[in-house]
Amino acid sequence: MVPKRKFVWSILDKVFVSVTTFLPSLIVASFYSVSSYGEYFYCFSLAVLISSVSVLIDDKVLKKYYLTRHSRPLLQKAGYVRLIAMTIAGTLVLTVRHMFMTQESTLLIALFLTNFIVIAWGYSLIVELQSKLALSKLAKVNGIYSILITASYLVISVMQFDLTVLIVSCIIISMIRNLALGWLVKRNFSFE
Repeated sequence: MVPKRKFVWSILDKVFVSVTTFLPSLIVASFYSVSSYGEYFYCFSLAVLISSVSVLIDDKVLKKYYLTRHSRPLLQKAGYVRLIAMTIAGTLVLTVRHMFMTQESTLLIALFLTNFIVIAWGYSLIVELQSKLALSKLAKVNGIYSILITASYLVISVMQFDLTVLIVSCIIISMIRNLALGWLVKRNFSFE
């Protein structure tokens, strides 16, 4: 049974993830033209569709297996399969779509996919933290991540930089988040 405090941290973590998902789109809609926002959202949606290939690996089964056997190699293998599946699907779709779209749109989709691949790279670390009920630490990392993403979107949008700069900043911040998650897992914190 998860104590009340850990339940609150779990809910807070979901709020941070939701903010990170929706707020950047609102910022782009506020500061860029309708056509730029349309292109941004089209590329984002196509990248989400491609990355949904990784959902074929059922998260609940992996979490249950990890909780019963604490098999970290399985989580790492599942993470690699996700990354390979996203990369292959992305490459195929980009190759076909490149014939029908502008070079800038292809670049945006490739950058979004790269960001999703970087985020997926940290999946096994998140499962490990959740299974050890380190929800407060996970929520804090995700909170800092969502603040950094939102702040970078605001600053870059106000300065009217190109949309590719926005996505590259997300990739860098996602890499920093993965490093922080890895550091949390490798350090033997005394989990509450």
